[in-house]
Amino acid sequence: MKKKDQALRPMRICLVMLILAASILNTSTSLAAEGRCKVYKTDPVLTPAPEEVILEDLDESGYLNNQYLTFIVKAPSRYDFLPYALDGNFIYEPVRWDFNNISEEGIKFDMASTYYYLTLCRKYFESHFGFKQSTDGITIEPVYFYMFFDDLSLMDYRVPLAFSDSRDPRSQYFSLPAIFYPAPGDPYLSWAPDYYRACWVVMHEYCHIVFMRYLQNNMFTGGDNTEACFINEVLASFWPATIMDEPRYGGTLWPTWMKEVDFSKDVKYDPAITDPELIISNRMGSLVSALWDLREHPRIGKTNAEKIIYDAMRLVKHEDATFADFAGACLNAKA
Repeated sequence: MKKKDQALRPMRICLVMLILAASILNTSTSLAAEGRCKVYKTDPVLTPAPEEVILEDLDESGYLNNQYLTFIVKAPSRYDFLPYALDGNFIYEPVRWDFNNISEEGIKFDMASTYYYLTLCRKYFESHFGFKQSTDGITIEPVYFYMFFDDLSLMDYRVPLAFSDSRDPRSQYFSLPAIFYPAPGDPYLSWAPDYYRACWVVMHEYCHIVFMRYLQNNMFTGGDNTEACFINEVLASFWPATIMDEPRYGGTLWPTWMKEVDFSKDVKYDPAITDPELIISNRMGSLVSALWDLREHPRIGKTNAEKIIYDAMRLVKHEDATFADFAGACLNAKA
């Protein structure tokens, strides 16, 4: 018996090692489906201290991927520092960097922040309105996020852009639907900030995709500086602010590159304005003001207002919609 035990001992050791290895692998897998990172909850100005948050829906690959989003970083390139963590630990420090001063740590922080903002936005639409990132209602479709984009041969200016369909001729060069986020500190735009550290910028472009591709089935049209164009932009500004539950004057409701509107009082539509810059501010400001009034109305409130506005995004007419059309869609929407 003693000799038999001695003969079996190596087999037992191997079996124990296999069990331990399986346990370790299973632990890694479970951790990789959820991770952690640091983010500016709103942006570095409004919330200057980064906070630790949970990353959800990781695909267990060790990268910041899931079935809903695909990050694309040109390789090889000076931005090619894809975060990798089998245990889901994507905690990096917000080292400042820009086009002329590359930081691996800063780039990884920005990618983790972007994943968090995008996932938070998508899951809000899913949990509150039954949203599905799908064109057929069944198959999940990934959105492609082109990170640190700096190719002026394709884009004549570098600001965040969303492409929901192939109507733009530039779309033949990339996968759809797509969102482009440029590198901070663009040498051609000296004021260009780090877009990845502002939740409302990252979410803004995704909200364009939600509206145009998934609620309007790529049929929404309208020229530049038309009311249809302003509806599209205002909706993409409204949702990040209400998702983050910002106050009316919280600083995220209005694009920083536009002439500021005084939201201390209602902004009224003024057809007499002729100055091009003021026209944009007044038109967008009046619609933002109206949507926020709906959200803060004591007999409607945030929950019902959001349901009305979300359903109106589906109902509003596809071609050359006006503010009156969107108001009508709100009246026909279900709360």
